[in-house]
Parts: sequence; structure tokens; C-alpha cells
Amino acid sequence: MIIVSSRVKRPSVLYKLSKLSEFIDLKHVITVLTLTAICAISLYLRLIPVVKWGYYLNEFDPFMRYYVAEQIERRGFSWWFSWWFEHDKILDTKFWYPYGIDIRKSFVPGVSLMGVVLHRLLGPLLGLTLKEVAVITPAVMSIFTVIGAYLLGQAICGRFGGLLTALLVTFCPAYVSRSVAGWFDDEAIAMPFIVWGLYLFVQALKEERRSWTLLLSLLSGLCFGFVAWTWGAYLYLWNLLALYVIVAILLRVGKVDKVVLTYLLCNTVFTAMIVSMPRYGITALRSLTAALPNIATVLSLLYIVLTKFRVEVSFEKLYKRIVYVLPLLIVVLTALLIVGILVLPAGRILAVVIPKERSPLVESVGEHKVSTWYNIFSDLGYLIPFAIVAIPLMIYRGVDEVTLLVILYAITSLYSAASMVRLTVLMTPIWPLLAVYTLREFFILFVQKTREQVRYSRKLKKMYGFPREYAIGVLLLMVIVFTAAVCYSVNNAMRLADAPALILSSSLAGSPRYKMEYADWLSALEWMRNNLPQNAVIASWWDYGYWISVVANRTSLADNSTINGTQIRRIALAFISDEETAVKIFKELGAQYVVVFEPAIDIVPAGIIKMPHPYAGDFAKSYWMARIAGLSDEEVRRKYLATATLRIGETILRILVPANTTEARNATLYKLIFGAKPPGTSFIWIFEPMAPVGAYYQGPRVVVEQPKYFKLVYVSAPNGWVKVFRIEYPKS
Repeated sequence: MIIVSSRVKRPSVLYKLSKLSEFIDLKHVITVLTLTAICAISLYLRLIPVVKWGYYLNEFDPFMRYYVAEQIERRGFSWWFSWWFEHDKILDTKFWYPYGIDIRKSFVPGVSLMGVVLHRLLGPLLGLTLKEVAVITPAVMSIFTVIGAYLLGQAICGRFGGLLTALLVTFCPAYVSRSVAGWFDDEAIAMPFIVWGLYLFVQALKEERRSWTLLLSLLSGLCFGFVAWTWGAYLYLWNLLALYVIVAILLRVGKVDKVVLTYLLCNTVFTAMIVSMPRYGITALRSLTAALPNIATVLSLLYIVLTKFRVEVSFEKLYKRIVYVLPLLIVVLTALLIVGILVLPAGRILAVVIPKERSPLVESVGEHKVSTWYNIFSDLGYLIPFAIVAIPLMIYRGVDEVTLLVILYAITSLYSAASMVRLTVLMTPIWPLLAVYTLREFFILFVQKTREQVRYSRKLKKMYGFPREYAIGVLLLMVIVFTAAVCYSVNNAMRLADAPALILSSSLAGSPRYKMEYADWLSALEWMRNNLPQNAVIASWWDYGYWISVVANRTSLADNSTINGTQIRRIALAFISDEETAVKIFKELGAQYVVVFEPAIDIVPAGIIKMPHPYAGDFAKSYWMARIAGLSDEEVRRKYLATATLRIGETILRILVPANTTEARNATLYKLIFGAKPPGTSFIWIFEPMAPVGAYYQGPRVVVEQPKYFKLVYVSAPNGWVKVFRIEYPKS
């Protein structure tokens, strides 16, 4: 008897997937899911500060961007462009009192506009205020950066290369540090538009259909134009594209006709959006920074005309003539500068082009300093060697119109990053992509070798003819090193994201266990907002101007825009001069209160002996105050600052203390920091003439008297680092 089983064998999961793949592109589904996961990781990473500490804006500039967003929300975006048609310009005297500033002429609206747009989209949906949306805007915009990085990587390195590029950009410390929640500032909003602009420009170069080339070129110009509405670093992109088209024409790289057409269309929209801003206007075309774009435009139009009329150009002769044209061009530009037709760019721009040529005011800003190897390495990590190898690899493979743009971007962004710490973020779109390109090229080469599928030419065989075992070993080594590079970036990114906002930590680095123990500035600003008169005018060093004007809602004399160097010099002179000079300057400026900040460090035993902070407080900044006021480095160190030796246990420290000179003892700032001790306190400064307990000190002994014309009215909680003084002007 034969028994037939009634159980029917069900198809396996793999069989079902194979059938499903006939209708759905599984590779596409996996790509979308992977990219979605990367976007989710990017968003979560950047929202860590909100989860841990709440909705706080970070650093200084974001507070001004938020203030502008409030103005746009209240008056409408058309208010920004109505500046062109107003006869009487509106000045806001809450900033740079008594002169005030024209906000629309002094700033660009891109960051604030994006905050307003997202508030109108997400505010009703999530129930968030404008400030809360401003805090999360950088994290939201990072999603668009990640998607753009994938598309750009896919265009050059294929689908997997695009995903890996998106992952590297997500964790790139240079980008994380400028896009974490609270960083409502230029770079966080500009970066997605830079990446998308590059992608659209590359696609325009690769597109065969003329109509699509036109559309993609115009869209690329719109993206770059919005960068101009957002960040002054648009000048880098403007000049990069100009350099690119000039090199492409002179060296006849790739499809020159396509390059010229794409550039002209993109640059037309780009330039129009630059000129439309009140801050730039038509003067942008007269600036020396526009010389290269203007030359590139003329050269492109000349190329089109010559091509149209089929005029044969001997490039060999042209190269010889360039030797004579360049000196003539330099002479013409110099003459135009002298006459006034051309204008020099701002000092910060010149500092990027010529790193050694920078004023003390520019040099005093931490993010404007010349980068060190450590700065660049901490921002990009072990991806740098991979990225560097990619450039000769691309040249070896043959430079076309796309790889020329990538190579020029890589080299020029490295130069910009080396010139200024802040600009390392410019390396974000391309350097991770270059690292992926290197990995991809070697991976293909060695995988093919392990499969014994490569048929080398005689030349290549001599170069790459190695045993299969070596190929496997090198491939594994590269994967291990690249994985370590990614882990390094992830670790740095997590560290940068897991830090409280600067206003919470009072300019000091917070730890993951941070519990508001450094929130002196927060308490001081709250006190000023609730206790000082509405019309109070507050003097401070420019670092704290935005906080005073926006958070405390009181009038400040100077702020982080540093647009009035003359007023900053007067404030600097007031702080380093004697009290009589200081009150005279403050009276001329209309100041009623003065705020100083010094995060003193306790010496053993805690709370009895204190030393000045080595870099975060106003005492350390007094060096730059004196330099900006006109003193040389030698004069500052001779008259105001001295170096002392401090030994605590086995640790020996070299610290800065006030010099035992008449200038230092009489300096108004030093009297406010060291002379005016809060009532009821019994601590001494390490340099005062009393033997420190538990520490060995060797240095000047200085007695700083209490101020005569400045009355202490508030000391911040919990540490007493921020002090508010009322100026008591002499009746005479």
C-alpha cells in the first residue's frame, strides 16, 4: 500500500525573493533602505544635545541668525528685498550702540529664511516654537546633505560608492561639529546646497540631452546662489568654478563646449543671486574677489564666439602669450584698485588667500586662526591618506571634465582649510568621496587579481604582476585600515555631538556627565534680562555681544559680527587703560554697565586659591585687546602679561598672570576681574602677595586694587565667573 503525503512542499524564502525580483529591483530597494538608515543615523546623531539638554542654540552667531529669523517671521521675507526701494534705511541700535546697524545690509538671510520655512512646515506638525525649530534645523538639513552626498558619490563611484560616501559624510567630524543641533549658522544650511550644487553641475556635464543640460545647469546655479544667501564662503565656490572653466579651456580637458555652456548658465544664476543681496549688491562685481569669475566669463564668451565662427586657435601660441598677458593683467588690476574701480575684500577673505596677512582682530577669533595639521587630521582622520592617493589615481586614469572639477575642489579646499580653521568643513563634500574612490579602485584591482580575471597589458603586468596571495593580503589590509578610519570618524563625531551648548558650559568643554555646573552665563543673562532697565547699554568684549542683545534683550556696544573695527579698538583701549580713560570712552559710547567674564580655576585646597583660566576668560583675551588697541606683541608681554611657574604635586604648569607693572596694576579690566571680589568671599589669586597653601608658585607678586568708578551689582551662579558692574561716572 502506497501512502501519499498530503503535505505540499512550500517554496523557500529565496525562491520567493527571486520571483519578487522579477517585478521589483531589489538592489534599488536595498539602496533606498540603506540610505534611509544613514539619514536616520545622521538625524539622531545631531539631535543628541536636544535629547540630553533641551533646546539651546550653540556658540554665538546662531543667536543673531535666530534674531533675524524673528524679524523675517514678523515682517515677511519681502521685507528683506524692500531695502532696495527704501529711501530711509532702518538702523537697529540694539547692536553696536550708539550707531546701530542696518541688519539687511550687514547680514544675509539664508539661515534665518530656512528656519522660518521649516517652522511653518514643522511648527504646526510637531508643536514647536520658532526657536525650537531653529535648534533642530541643522540636524534636519543634514538629511539633505547625506542624500546629496550619495548622489554625488554614485555619479563618480557607483551605487555602493555613493552609499559609503553618504556614510562617511554623516560621521565626518568637520561636518558634525558644524551641523549638530543648536548650530543654527551658515555652514549647517550652506552645506546641503553646496553638495547638491556640485551634483547637479556634474550631472549637467555628463548629460547628453541639451535641454536637460540647460535645466541642470540652472538648478546648480540656484543651489550655489542660495549658498551666497547663506554664507560668505560662496566666494570660494564662485572662484573655484571660474578656475575650473579657465583650466578646462586652456588645457582642453574633456568636452570643452559642454563645460563652457554649463558654466555660463550656472554662473549667470549664481551671480544674479549674489547681486540681489543688499549686503553684496553690484559692488560684489567690483571686488577683487570677482576678478577670476569675470575673467572666466569673458574667456568663455570668447571661446563660444571663436567656435561659432570656426576660428582656429593655436593653443601653443596662446600659452606663450599668457607669459606676457599675466604681468599686464596684474598691472591693470593694480591700477583699477588705486583708482577705486576695484575694491579690496574684507580682512577675513584676504586672510584665506594670504594666511600670514591678517590683522590682530582677525587673528583674535579662534575659528579664523591658521589651521594646524592636528586641526585637519581631527576633522578628517585617517581618510586623508586614501583621499590623497585618489588624486594621482584620477590623473593616471585620464582627467575628464568631471574629474578635473573634483581634483581642483580637493586641492583648493585643502588650501582654504589650511588657511583658516573654520573652513575645514569645505573639505566635507569631496575628501570622503576621494577616499571612497581610492578604496573602490584598489578593491576592483585586487578582487580581479584574486579571481585571476585580469589580463594586463605588458606595462600593467610589470606594475601589478604580483602573486594572488599578496593581492588578498593587501585587500584585507586596506579594508582593515579603512574600517579603522571610519571608526575614528565615528568616535570623534560622537564626542562632538555629545557636548552641551556653549551658553550652558560658559565657553568651557562640557563632559557627558554635565549637569549645569558651568551655567554661569545662562544665569547672568537671565538676571540682566529681568533686572536691568530696558534701555540699559552694556559694554563687554565683543565675544558676548550677541548673547547680551538677543538673550538678555539689552543693548550692546559690540558683537561677534566684528563689523566696526574702530569701536572694538575703543573698547579694547578702555579695558587695558586706567579707569579715568575707560570711563571717558564708555561715556562717549553711552555705556551704563560693564560685563566681564573670568572662569577662575581652583587650586588645592579648592576655593581658597584661584588662578586665571589659560584661554577662556577675559584675562587671556586681554592680550588681543592690547594688540587690537595698537600695542606690539613685545609691548603687551612687557607691560601687561608675565609667565609664572606653578607646581601642584608632581605637575608643573606654566601660567599667565598680570605683570607687576604700573600698566597692569591700573588696567581697568584687571581691576574688574581681580580687584573686585564678590562680598563674603575669602579666596586669593595665585599671584597675590600671600604664600599659596599646597602649591609652589614662582612669579610676580601683584596687588590689584578695587575699581573706583565701577560698582559690582551681580555675580553669576554657581561659580561667580560673570560679573556685572554699574558705571558710576564722576560728576565732573
